[in-house]
Amino acid sequence: TVTQNASGAFTGATITDKQGNKSSFDSKGRLTKIENNQEESRYISIYYSGDTYKFSYICDGNQREYRFYYNSSTQLLSGIHYIGYEEVHYKTLNYTYDSNNNLTRITYGDGNKDTQFYYSSSHLMTRASQENDYLLYFNYTTSTAGLTNKVKKIEEEADLGNNTSSGGRIDFTYSHNETTIQDKSGHTNIYQ
Repeated sequence: TVTQNASGAFTGATITDKQGNKSSFDSKGRLTKIENNQEESRYISIYYSGDTYKFSYICDGNQREYRFYYNSSTQLLSGIHYIGYEEVHYKTLNYTYDSNNNLTRITYGDGNKDTQFYYSSSHLMTRASQENDYLLYFNYTTSTAGLTNKVKKIEEEADLGNNTSSGGRIDFTYSHNETTIQDKSGHTNIYQ
């Protein structure tokens, strides 16, 4: 359903899928509401910062809120605050960036956990670590003229004090209109 004002200008739209679930959009084309098809309907409301496409907050069907905060100079996401309902729970994620606007750290509200990200000179993420004991390594295809680098392997490793333990691995293979993903155990998914 598309709505228009008296002069015929687009004011919003609602899309209903085959199961009766609805997605509503405002006059800027921004998603503002997702509603299920249940007898007692539940929905998620999405609010934006002014005329931008940046989230201000999201409220789910149980009146829990996720508030979004942005750095005033870079406009990058600087934090997400979760506010529960009734049994009020506050949780926070804070984001830090380097001078190239690469995400370098996520700090969790309890102050006990911290995830750090490291980049190559070409701004590709090479490693992510949590509390310096759990690591993910990212390997990329070699860039050729006109083609972007693609992830070819992600490996995990855990630092268990006196020894290091290898964890899982995911390999990516690319061909024309197809990506194959295979895990350490040989399980394969092909996407076309």
